[in-house]
Amino acid sequence: MPIPSTEAIFIKIEKALMELAAREDPVFVMRIKSILLTNLDRGRLHYFIEDDILRVRLYVQKIVGNYRQFAPDLRKLQNDHCPQTWTALLKKLQRWIFNYLVRKGFQADAHTQMIAEELANEAAIQLLNAYFPFDAHFDAWAHVIVINTCRKYFRSKLKKSSIPDNWLVDIEPLHNMLRDDTFTEKERQAELHETIHKALAQLPDARREVIELTYLQGISIKEAAEHMGKSVGALYSLRFYALEDLREILGQTGNSNDDKR
Repeated sequence: MPIPSTEAIFIKIEKALMELAAREDPVFVMRIKSILLTNLDRGRLHYFIEDDILRVRLYVQKIVGNYRQFAPDLRKLQNDHCPQTWTALLKKLQRWIFNYLVRKGFQADAHTQMIAEELANEAAIQLLNAYFPFDAHFDAWAHVIVINTCRKYFRSKLKKSSIPDNWLVDIEPLHNMLRDDTFTEKERQAELHETIHKALAQLPDARREVIELTYLQGISIKEAAEHMGKSVGALYSLRFYALEDLREILGQTGNSNDDKR
C-alpha cells in the first residue's frame, strides 16, 4: 500500500473536522485543527497512521480525547502558572528522576534527592515552554523530557570536551581498548595501554578495583558487588565516579603530553 501523501492526509483531516464541527463549539474545533496541522507539519501524524489513510480519523479522535483530558491542567501550568499545579508537577518529576537515578546506580540518599530536585526544576521549566502534541499521554510525554534532562546531566558530569580527541575513553569500549589484539597501530595501542594502567593506579582502591573487575576482568556488576561486599546499586554509583575520575586523569595526561610536543 502506497504511503499517503500530505495532501491526502489533509483532506481526511478536513473531513474529520467537519464531522466534529457538527457537534462541537467552533473555538474548540479551531484549537483541534491547529494541533492537527502542527502535528502534520512535524511528521507526527505520518508516524501514527503509517501507510493507512483510514487511521487519520482515529488520530483526530485521539487528539480530541487527549485535549479534553490534559488541556485544562496544561493551561493552568503553562498559561496561568498555577502554584498547586506547579507543585504537584514538581513532586512527580522529582519522584521519577530520583527513581531513574537510583536505577542508574546512584545511592538512594539525600545527595541523590538533591540532584533529583535540581533536575526536576530544569525539566519543569522545559515543560512550561514545550509544545505538547496531544497525541500521547501527558505523563509519557513528560517522562521523555525527564529522561533527556537526566541524560544531559550525565553528559555534563562526564563531559569530554576538555579532553583531546586522541585521549577519549568511552565507558563501554574501555576493556576492548586494553585487549584489542587486532588494533593496527600497535605502538599507539601499547602507549594507550600503559597510560590507562597508570591512570588506574591513581584512583582510590575501591574505584580502581571496580574498574579492574568489570572492565579488565570482564565480570558482571552483580559478581563484582558480591566480591567487594557491596550492593549492586552502590557498585554502579562507585563505577560512575571512578570513570569520571579516570577521564579527568586521562585528560590531564593527554594535555601534558601535548605540551611536551
